[in-house]
Amino acid sequence: MKIVYSTESVTRNGGIQTVTITKANALAEIEGNEVYIIVPHVNGLSPRKISPKVHLINLDIKDYWVSVLKQPARDRKYKRMLQAELEKIGPDIVVSTGLQDRNFLPDIRVSSNPVFIREIHLMSTYRRLTAEGFKEKMLSRWSEFLDYRLSINKYDRIIILSEEDRRKNWSDNPKAICMPNPLTVTSNVRSLLSSQKVIAVGRLNREKHFDALIKAWRIVADRYPGWTLDIWGGNGPLHGVLEGLIKELHLEDSVFLKGETPEISSKMAESSMIVSTSRTEGMPLVLLEALAAGLPVVTFNYMYGADEIVTEGENGFIVEEDDLEALADRIGRLITDEALRRKMGENAFLSSQRFRPEVIAGRWMDLFRQLRAGQGR
Repeated sequence: MKIVYSTESVTRNGGIQTVTITKANALAEIEGNEVYIIVPHVNGLSPRKISPKVHLINLDIKDYWVSVLKQPARDRKYKRMLQAELEKIGPDIVVSTGLQDRNFLPDIRVSSNPVFIREIHLMSTYRRLTAEGFKEKMLSRWSEFLDYRLSINKYDRIIILSEEDRRKNWSDNPKAICMPNPLTVTSNVRSLLSSQKVIAVGRLNREKHFDALIKAWRIVADRYPGWTLDIWGGNGPLHGVLEGLIKELHLEDSVFLKGETPEISSKMAESSMIVSTSRTEGMPLVLLEALAAGLPVVTFNYMYGADEIVTEGENGFIVEEDDLEALADRIGRLITDEALRRKMGENAFLSSQRFRPEVIAGRWMDLFRQLRAGQGR
């Protein structure tokens, strides 16, 4: 089967790029598959870890990054070049994981008559929930309508990351189905769960809600001196605010903003649990990575799908957003009960196995075969 991924980049260190490459690599290992990734440009940077079995096609659009006024002309050029490559390949399946191609891709006519699939890597109400101010909220609703209610229906299938998102926001669309992300880490290093370290991972922005975690940690630090919290992630817009909060709460000796690292798996292996206080998520890769490292998870019940990764009381705890006492309590349980911590850690690792790339690739192949056979198109 000939499978094409159309995406914007294979050089950025982003979740969409990482997931796309991981799936393409896994699908290329299946006998009889030819897998392609088409990108509009690579900016001279080295692509991420793409299997030699995957064909990377760079359209090399020199003027890809343009002003808003020039984007329509850029998109027409992009569409023509993409159509020419698809005609050469003759694909059975074309999957969009990008942003710039999403509205015109299913309009492309290819003689092989491929199935067109759109992947949505953020929860569908993300724009609305993260918008601030009346004008921004109105624009977000209009954008959601254009994207998720008009152009998207040209696709044969729409992929949603969580079943909860599908039920709440896509129940009226029979094309929408749930397909989880795969594990994107290859490290087999598991935590010994013996350190006095807790880890959190994410950019320092509003969505990750680290201010709530730091406030809850004030409770933890008072009850369990000696334990530390390392927050790893890019220096987002709230870096200064969070630094100030740490100082205000006198947590300089136990909470650390560590910055970015290419070795997040090893940092997880040095920790004894992971905590997530996100307000919204699609399907957080960091929690899948934590499960693979054998870390128990304590997480807010974010929108959407926390319980699709964490089974309450088995591989972690789920608490309601902004219940800081409950968050501190669950962290404390894992600190004081080593047997529980180790049991949850083992369950975390076992639960990660259903997200192995080869498992997820098998589910994709079942969908591809069904669609090519004409069922549900």
